[in-house]
Amino acid sequence: MANRWVRVSIFAMGAIAVGVYIAVSQSQRRSDTVGPAQSPRNPFNDNDAARALHDFLAVMYSQGDNAQQDYARALERLRSQAEAVVAEIPRIEATLRETDYPTRFALIFTASELRHPAALPWLRTVALSRIPAERSSDPHSFSTVAEETILRTTAVDGIGRLAQENNNEATEALYQSLGTPSLSIHRAAVQQLLQSPNVSRERILSALPEDQHFLLDLRRIDVREAPQIRNPQQTLAAEGHGLQTRGVETHGFTSPPPSHTAAEEPSQRVSSRSTHNPPPTLNRR
Repeated sequence: MANRWVRVSIFAMGAIAVGVYIAVSQSQRRSDTVGPAQSPRNPFNDNDAARALHDFLAVMYSQGDNAQQDYARALERLRSQAEAVVAEIPRIEATLRETDYPTRFALIFTASELRHPAALPWLRTVALSRIPAERSSDPHSFSTVAEETILRTTAVDGIGRLAQENNNEATEALYQSLGTPSLSIHRAAVQQLLQSPNVSRERILSALPEDQHFLLDLRRIDVREAPQIRNPQQTLAAEGHGLQTRGVETHGFTSPPPSHTAAEEPSQRVSSRSTHNPPPTLNRR
Protein backbone atom coordinates (compact mmCIF):
# COMPACT_ATOMS: atom_id res chain seq x y z
CA MET A 1 0.00 0.00 0.00
CA ALA A 2 2.83 2.38 0.89
CA ASN A 3 4.53 1.78 -2.46
CA ARG A 4 1.24 2.47 -4.23
CA TRP A 5 0.91 5.86 -2.56
CA VAL A 6 4.54 6.62 -3.41
CA ARG A 7 3.83 5.89 -7.08
CA VAL A 8 0.74 8.12 -7.08
CA SER A 9 2.67 10.89 -5.38
CA ILE A 10 5.54 10.66 -7.88
CA PHE A 11 3.11 10.81 -10.81
CA ALA A 12 1.38 13.86 -9.31
CA MET A 13 4.73 15.52 -8.77
CA GLY A 14 5.67 14.75 -12.37
CA ALA A 15 2.54 16.43 -13.70
CA ILE A 16 3.19 19.42 -11.41
CA ALA A 17 6.81 19.58 -12.65
CA VAL A 18 5.63 20.01 -16.24
CA GLY A 19 3.24 22.74 -15.15
CA VAL A 20 5.89 24.52 -13.12
CA TYR A 21 8.33 24.32 -16.03
CA ILE A 22 5.75 26.00 -18.30
CA ALA A 23 4.77 28.59 -15.69
CA VAL A 24 8.37 29.55 -14.94
CA SER A 25 9.24 29.94 -18.61
CA GLN A 26 6.12 32.04 -19.12
CA SER A 27 6.92 34.32 -16.18
CA GLN A 28 10.48 34.73 -17.48
CA ARG A 29 9.14 35.84 -20.86
CA ARG A 30 6.84 38.48 -19.33
CA SER A 31 9.20 39.79 -16.66
CA ASP A 32 10.80 43.15 -17.39
CA THR A 33 12.12 43.83 -13.90
CA VAL A 34 15.27 41.72 -14.16
CA GLY A 35 18.22 42.88 -16.21
CA PRO A 36 19.51 40.75 -19.12
CA ALA A 37 22.54 39.61 -17.13
CA GLN A 38 20.32 38.20 -14.38
CA SER A 39 17.44 36.79 -16.41
CA PRO A 40 17.54 33.02 -17.01
CA ARG A 41 17.39 31.97 -20.62
CA ASN A 42 13.81 31.45 -21.77
CA PRO A 43 13.66 27.98 -23.38
CA PHE A 44 10.73 28.92 -25.65
CA ASN A 45 11.35 30.94 -28.78
CA ASP A 46 9.07 33.84 -29.63
CA ASN A 47 7.31 32.30 -32.60
CA ASP A 48 3.93 30.69 -33.22
CA ALA A 49 5.25 27.11 -33.27
CA ALA A 50 6.97 27.57 -29.89
CA ARG A 51 3.84 29.17 -28.44
CA ALA A 52 1.72 26.30 -29.76
CA LEU A 53 4.09 23.80 -28.13
CA HIS A 54 4.04 25.79 -24.88
CA ASP A 55 0.23 25.84 -24.83
CA PHE A 56 -0.08 22.14 -25.65
CA LEU A 57 2.26 21.19 -22.80
CA ALA A 58 0.24 23.42 -20.50
CA VAL A 59 -3.06 21.61 -21.22
CA MET A 60 -1.62 18.10 -21.53
CA TYR A 61 -2.52 17.14 -17.95
CA SER A 62 -5.47 19.48 -17.56
CA GLN A 63 -8.65 18.37 -15.81
CA GLY A 64 -12.17 19.72 -15.75
CA ASP A 65 -15.24 19.98 -17.93
CA ASN A 66 -13.41 21.64 -20.84
CA ALA A 67 -10.23 19.57 -20.71
CA GLN A 68 -11.09 17.47 -23.76
CA GLN A 69 -11.94 20.48 -25.89
CA ASP A 70 -8.85 22.40 -24.75
CA TYR A 71 -6.64 19.41 -25.54
CA ALA A 72 -8.20 18.94 -29.00
CA ARG A 73 -7.80 22.61 -29.88
CA ALA A 74 -4.18 22.71 -28.71
CA LEU A 75 -3.38 19.52 -30.63
CA GLU A 76 -5.02 20.80 -33.82
CA ARG A 77 -2.99 24.00 -33.61
CA LEU A 78 0.15 21.96 -33.00
CA ARG A 79 -0.45 19.65 -35.98
CA SER A 80 -1.20 22.57 -38.30
CA GLN A 81 2.50 23.56 -38.09
CA ALA A 82 4.03 20.19 -37.28
CA GLU A 83 7.34 20.71 -39.09
CA ALA A 84 8.07 23.94 -37.22
CA VAL A 85 7.03 22.34 -33.90
CA VAL A 86 9.34 19.39 -34.52
CA ALA A 87 12.24 21.82 -34.81
CA GLU A 88 11.34 23.31 -31.42
CA ILE A 89 11.00 20.04 -29.48
CA PRO A 90 14.66 18.88 -29.49
CA ARG A 91 15.81 22.43 -28.80
CA ILE A 92 13.62 22.59 -25.69
CA GLU A 93 14.70 19.09 -24.68
CA ALA A 94 18.34 20.14 -24.85
CA THR A 95 17.72 22.78 -22.14
CA LEU A 96 16.47 20.18 -19.64
CA ARG A 97 18.37 18.27 -17.03
CA GLU A 98 18.72 14.56 -17.71
CA THR A 99 16.70 13.84 -14.56
CA ASP A 100 13.72 15.93 -15.66
CA TYR A 101 11.91 12.78 -16.76
CA PRO A 102 8.33 14.17 -16.70
CA THR A 103 9.09 17.04 -19.08
CA ARG A 104 11.25 14.88 -21.33
CA PHE A 105 8.39 12.38 -21.49
CA ALA A 106 5.92 15.18 -22.30
CA LEU A 107 8.07 16.31 -25.24
CA ILE A 108 8.46 12.79 -26.63
CA PHE A 109 4.76 12.17 -26.24
CA THR A 110 4.05 15.47 -28.02
CA ALA A 111 6.27 14.46 -30.95
CA SER A 112 4.36 11.18 -31.10
CA GLU A 113 1.00 12.97 -31.04
CA LEU A 114 1.98 15.03 -34.09
CA ARG A 115 1.80 11.87 -36.21
CA HIS A 116 3.93 13.66 -38.79
CA PRO A 117 6.88 12.21 -40.74
CA ALA A 118 8.97 15.23 -39.74
CA ALA A 119 9.02 13.89 -36.16
CA LEU A 120 10.50 10.55 -37.23
CA PRO A 121 14.24 11.46 -37.21
CA TRP A 122 14.10 12.75 -33.64
CA LEU A 123 11.90 9.91 -32.39
CA ARG A 124 14.31 7.43 -34.00
CA THR A 125 17.27 9.13 -32.33
CA VAL A 126 15.57 8.88 -28.94
CA ALA A 127 14.54 5.25 -29.43
CA LEU A 128 17.98 4.10 -30.53
CA SER A 129 20.03 6.15 -28.07
CA ARG A 130 22.03 4.29 -25.43
CA ILE A 131 20.38 3.96 -22.03
CA PRO A 132 22.69 5.50 -19.38
CA ALA A 133 23.90 3.28 -16.57
CA GLU A 134 21.82 3.12 -13.41
CA ARG A 135 22.32 6.25 -11.29
CA SER A 136 19.94 5.48 -8.45
CA SER A 137 21.31 4.19 -5.15
CA ASP A 138 18.07 2.24 -4.63
CA PRO A 139 16.82 1.02 -8.05
CA HIS A 140 14.06 -1.05 -6.41
CA SER A 141 12.38 2.15 -5.23
CA PHE A 142 13.37 4.40 -8.14
CA SER A 143 15.33 3.39 -11.21
CA THR A 144 16.86 5.83 -13.69
CA VAL A 145 17.26 2.95 -16.14
CA ALA A 146 13.52 2.30 -15.93
CA GLU A 147 12.78 6.00 -16.49
CA GLU A 148 15.09 6.17 -19.50
CA THR A 149 13.59 2.98 -20.89
CA ILE A 150 10.09 4.43 -20.62
CA LEU A 151 11.19 7.46 -22.65
CA ARG A 152 12.52 5.22 -25.40
CA THR A 153 9.49 2.92 -25.53
CA THR A 154 7.32 6.04 -25.79
CA ALA A 155 9.38 7.10 -28.81
CA VAL A 156 8.96 3.60 -30.29
CA ASP A 157 5.19 3.94 -29.91
CA GLY A 158 5.34 7.25 -31.79
CA ILE A 159 7.36 5.63 -34.57
CA GLY A 160 4.79 2.84 -34.67
CA ARG A 161 1.98 5.28 -35.33
CA LEU A 162 3.80 6.41 -38.47
CA ALA A 163 4.60 2.83 -39.49
CA GLN A 164 0.91 1.98 -39.28
CA GLU A 165 0.29 4.71 -41.87
CA ASN A 166 2.55 2.92 -44.36
CA ASN A 167 5.65 4.99 -43.63
CA ASN A 168 8.45 2.66 -44.72
CA GLU A 169 11.17 4.66 -42.95
CA ALA A 170 9.24 4.31 -39.70
CA THR A 171 8.93 0.56 -40.24
CA GLU A 172 12.68 0.32 -40.78
CA ALA A 173 13.26 2.31 -37.59
CA LEU A 174 11.18 -0.27 -35.70
CA TYR A 175 13.34 -3.06 -37.12
CA GLN A 176 16.43 -1.10 -36.04
CA SER A 177 14.99 -0.92 -32.51
CA LEU A 178 15.18 -4.72 -32.37
CA GLY A 179 18.96 -4.35 -32.42
CA THR A 180 19.11 -2.45 -29.12
CA PRO A 181 20.04 -4.32 -25.90
CA SER A 182 16.69 -3.57 -24.19
CA LEU A 183 14.04 -6.27 -23.96
CA SER A 184 11.43 -3.62 -23.20
CA ILE A 185 12.25 -1.74 -26.41
CA HIS A 186 12.10 -5.04 -28.31
CA ARG A 187 8.65 -5.70 -26.86
CA ALA A 188 7.39 -2.22 -27.83
CA ALA A 189 8.86 -2.48 -31.34
CA VAL A 190 7.40 -5.95 -31.94
CA GLN A 191 3.95 -4.79 -30.84
CA GLN A 192 4.12 -1.85 -33.25
CA LEU A 193 5.47 -3.94 -36.12
CA LEU A 194 2.69 -6.49 -35.74
CA GLN A 195 0.15 -3.68 -36.15
CA SER A 196 1.86 -2.27 -39.26
CA PRO A 197 1.22 -3.24 -42.89
CA ASN A 198 3.67 -5.21 -45.04
CA VAL A 199 5.67 -6.52 -42.10
CA SER A 200 7.61 -9.78 -42.28
CA ARG A 201 7.14 -11.99 -39.22
CA GLU A 202 10.21 -13.95 -40.32
CA ARG A 203 12.31 -10.79 -40.34
CA ILE A 204 11.20 -9.97 -36.81
CA LEU A 205 12.13 -13.48 -35.65
CA SER A 206 15.53 -13.30 -37.31
CA ALA A 207 16.27 -9.96 -35.64
CA LEU A 208 15.41 -11.21 -32.15
CA PRO A 209 17.38 -13.60 -29.95
CA GLU A 210 15.69 -16.99 -29.93
CA ASP A 211 14.74 -16.69 -26.27
CA GLN A 212 12.72 -13.54 -27.13
CA HIS A 213 10.56 -15.08 -29.84
CA PHE A 214 7.75 -15.22 -27.28
CA LEU A 215 7.33 -11.45 -27.82
CA LEU A 216 5.43 -12.15 -31.01
CA ASP A 217 2.78 -14.03 -29.04
CA LEU A 218 2.08 -11.24 -26.56
CA ARG A 219 -1.18 -9.41 -27.07
CA ARG A 220 -1.96 -5.87 -25.99
CA ILE A 221 -5.46 -5.54 -24.56
CA ASP A 222 -7.56 -2.69 -23.29
CA VAL A 223 -7.63 -2.48 -19.52
CA ARG A 224 -11.39 -2.96 -19.67
CA GLU A 225 -10.86 -6.39 -21.22
CA ALA A 226 -8.65 -7.60 -18.40
CA PRO A 227 -10.22 -9.85 -15.73
CA GLN A 228 -11.31 -7.82 -12.74
CA ILE A 229 -11.68 -8.90 -9.11
CA ARG A 230 -14.88 -7.33 -7.82
CA ASN A 231 -14.08 -7.67 -4.12
CA PRO A 232 -10.42 -8.41 -3.35
CA GLN A 233 -11.11 -8.51 0.39
CA GLN A 234 -13.44 -11.47 -0.06
CA THR A 235 -11.33 -13.18 -2.71
CA LEU A 236 -7.92 -12.88 -1.03
CA ALA A 237 -7.23 -13.87 2.54
CA ALA A 238 -3.90 -13.72 4.32
CA GLU A 239 -2.86 -17.16 5.53
CA GLY A 240 0.44 -17.57 7.28
CA HIS A 241 3.19 -16.31 5.01
CA GLY A 242 1.17 -16.85 1.87
CA LEU A 243 -2.11 -15.95 0.24
CA GLN A 244 -5.02 -18.21 -0.47
CA THR A 245 -7.40 -17.40 -3.31
CA ARG A 246 -10.38 -19.68 -3.60
CA GLY A 247 -8.41 -22.83 -3.00
CA VAL A 248 -5.24 -21.79 -4.84
CA GLU A 249 -2.31 -21.27 -2.51
CA THR A 250 0.68 -19.19 -3.55
CA HIS A 251 2.71 -19.86 -0.39
CA GLY A 252 3.86 -16.26 -0.20
CA PHE A 253 5.59 -15.87 -3.56
CA THR A 254 4.69 -15.18 -7.10
CA SER A 255 5.04 -17.87 -9.70
CA PRO A 256 8.54 -17.77 -11.20
CA PRO A 257 8.90 -16.09 -14.58
CA PRO A 258 9.44 -18.20 -17.71
CA SER A 259 13.04 -19.25 -18.26
CA HIS A 260 13.42 -16.82 -21.16
CA THR A 261 12.99 -13.83 -18.81
CA ALA A 262 14.79 -15.19 -15.78
CA ALA A 263 18.19 -13.96 -17.00
CA GLU A 264 16.94 -10.52 -17.97
CA GLU A 265 19.47 -7.80 -17.36
CA PRO A 266 18.57 -4.90 -15.03
CA SER A 267 18.88 -2.54 -17.99
CA GLN A 268 16.14 -4.49 -19.76
CA ARG A 269 13.52 -4.18 -17.06
CA VAL A 270 10.87 -1.49 -17.08
CA SER A 271 9.61 -0.61 -13.63
CA SER A 272 5.89 -0.93 -13.03
CA ARG A 273 6.28 2.29 -11.08
CA SER A 274 6.21 4.41 -14.21
CA THR A 275 5.85 8.09 -13.38
CA HIS A 276 5.06 8.97 -16.98
CA ASN A 277 1.57 7.79 -17.73
CA PRO A 278 -0.02 9.36 -20.83
CA PRO A 279 -2.09 12.42 -19.97
CA PRO A 280 -5.68 11.69 -18.99
CA THR A 281 -6.91 13.62 -22.03
CA LEU A 282 -5.37 10.94 -24.25
CA ASN A 283 -8.41 8.74 -23.76
CA ARG A 284 -10.73 11.50 -24.87
CA ARG A 285 -9.55 11.75 -28.48
